[in-house]
Amino acid sequence: MPKDAPASRILRRRSLWLLVLGAVLLWTVNAIVHTPFEVLPQFDYPQIGITAHLPGTTAAELEHLVVNPLESQILTVPELSSVRSIMGNGTIEIHARFRQTSSVQTDLQAVNGAIDSARAELPSQVHPVARIMGTAINEVADYTLQIPGDVAPALVQRAVQAVVAPALRAAPGVQSVDVFGPGDEALWIQPNVDAMRRYGVGVEAIVGALRARILLAPAGYLTLGHNDVLIEARDLPTHVRQLDALPVPAPQGPVPLGALAHIVRAATPTHSAVALDGHPTVALTVTKQPGASTLEVTRAVRKTLDQTLPQLPRGVQWLQVYNQGFLVGIVARDLGRDLLIGALLAALILFWVLGAGRGVIVLALSIPLSLALAIAALHALGQDLNLMTFGALTVAVGLLADDAIVVLESIYHQWESGDTHWQGIWQGVKSIAVPDITGTLTNVAIYLPLLFVGGVVGLFFVPFSLAMTL
Repeated sequence: MPKDAPASRILRRRSLWLLVLGAVLLWTVNAIVHTPFEVLPQFDYPQIGITAHLPGTTAAELEHLVVNPLESQILTVPELSSVRSIMGNGTIEIHARFRQTSSVQTDLQAVNGAIDSARAELPSQVHPVARIMGTAINEVADYTLQIPGDVAPALVQRAVQAVVAPALRAAPGVQSVDVFGPGDEALWIQPNVDAMRRYGVGVEAIVGALRARILLAPAGYLTLGHNDVLIEARDLPTHVRQLDALPVPAPQGPVPLGALAHIVRAATPTHSAVALDGHPTVALTVTKQPGASTLEVTRAVRKTLDQTLPQLPRGVQWLQVYNQGFLVGIVARDLGRDLLIGALLAALILFWVLGAGRGVIVLALSIPLSLALAIAALHALGQDLNLMTFGALTVAVGLLADDAIVVLESIYHQWESGDTHWQGIWQGVKSIAVPDITGTLTNVAIYLPLLFVGGVVGLFFVPFSLAMTL
């Protein structure tokens, strides 16, 4: 090839290559800084689970009262693939699976809309909850409270639900916050059957007396500036003594409720219990949004808990039970260190075998540059750095060194044949380009089919295949 060929002249323009290299480096640095580290790949499987409870009912009653109204509305949701229901022991679980191409967040919104449409047909005590299946992988933090003995756990739970949970839900990257505890306290009326028979009082009389005593109704609204504030008329008993003296109609005259029933203050029934060192306590779990950085979310959660702690009863302290950010930090450090060690060992072997020439230095620098470009490409495709992508990049270090050695040896061969510097580079790359690209494409072809693996398996193998291909 003539020395003044266009390709040769382009290769001689070092300023152009420096500009291109600088732009690429800036892009890769920005991508690496903004690429989150995770333990496992993003779990975004399009399946929604709906759970509801109706204690004391049989499977047939659950199907008639709860399952049928819910399924009739869920079946109208778009992109739905299949619906499966499980019922028994007063609990129903409905699994709604959607097409793989659908958005799981959109699916969740559609299912919640279907639940709202079915509420009018459901018993008043049934409150269905819809969640994305498999979100346990996105559970990033669990905390529990150390509660002094003189502080009621129910009081702490109300404070956590009113102050801490809303603040956490407003934190960046947080999808949901679940609070667990002993439950709200209530006044429980336990009828005495013998006393009711003796006074000739039925359950309906007790219920009627209670309804006449309790006032909870809308009472209009108040206009304050540009806002209308709703007013609620409320007169609810809060102490046992307020109900003990409540008169209940009887054939021989009114009878105090305390003579007909035992009234106690106790927690409402719950489906879970939380204890710390054998004492009732309050706990919460935080689930992050798909794609959010675990480290950033866990830091925001810790900061929010510290900021809201003064608003809780005096003496309580948060105790960290689980922090996925800690695991992410360990994985990132270990895999990052192993990746750097592998790249360094590959470079040292190159220097040992080929010497310390300028070409070998460029070859050694091409390994970390290629890894950085691969990370930037993963970021552009919406992937994060996790066990699968880090493992693929570690395996790819050896393939990078192998391809680079072949190209460098071809260039050296042209120089030894008498070609000038730039002409030797051009001829060396040109002569080896087809077989080298063919060999690379052969390796890519091995991992490329993994991109089309579906289901849960695909959630793990697709990131691995992308990292190996890039």
